Amino acid sequence: MNQHGSEPAGPAAPPRPAAWRAELLKISSLRSTVVLASTAVATSMLVSGLVSHADDPPRPGDSQSPLATSFGGLILAEILIAALGALAATSDYSSNTIRAALIAFPQRGRLYLAKLGACAVLVGAVALAATAGSLVVGQWILHGTDAALTASTPHLPRVLLGAVYYLLGWGLAGFGIGLAVRRTAPAIGVVVVVLWVLPGLLSVYDLTLSNYVAPTATGQELLTTAATIAGEPGVPGAALSFTCFILLCLAFGWQSFRRDT
Repeated sequence: MNQHGSEPAGPAAPPRPAAWRAELLKISSLRSTVVLASTAVATSMLVSGLVSHADDPPRPGDSQSPLATSFGGLILAEILIAALGALAATSDYSSNTIRAALIAFPQRGRLYLAKLGACAVLVGAVALAATAGSLVVGQWILHGTDAALTASTPHLPRVLLGAVYYLLGWGLAGFGIGLAVRRTAPAIGVVVVVLWVLPGLLSVYDLTLSNYVAPTATGQELLTTAATIAGEPGVPGAALSFTCFILLCLAFGWQSFRRDT
């Protein structure tokens, strides 16, 4: 007791880690997360190497061929990264720790943004590694051929950023779908339908509609260096459409998470 008759203050409580750091630590420590992330990167590099090795010499004037060849592995990486996003969203539900998370961070908006931020950091790192790995492996195999990239390759920086954003976007879409569905396997099933089935159904009805609405078609426009042809939205329109798809998935996820009891 001090001279004023009050108890001395105890040691200050250690500060809690930021919510997104806690979420990032939690999802990155899952074995399934490590396996999915490693598989996405390894698969993209392997398929890129196989496509680069088997690819025919590019046609003259085909500006898309060098990058399309190097990024051949991203076709499978996108579904694995989307599954990674879904896993990041559903891990609390599958392990029955969602209530503990809400007790630790009772503000749902804050917890949602923390989960989203952790997912974005994790998926962004995997997307960057998959893109860089595919490019390095593909160009290592194509070195000395007409398909090798050069400083004059059209739109190279934009396409590299577009590839990373495309993979990141599918990871965030998987996160939103995962929160809405709450179970990993059904969420991955929904992602597969949206990723591969929806573009085919829309193209049967109207090819132009598919090019403008299907997230796979609009997202892959960000990876191309070829000139825009009739019936395709071009890079600005494709980026807007793909971004709207991501935001829509995240909005559905938030509405489900906000009403979760």
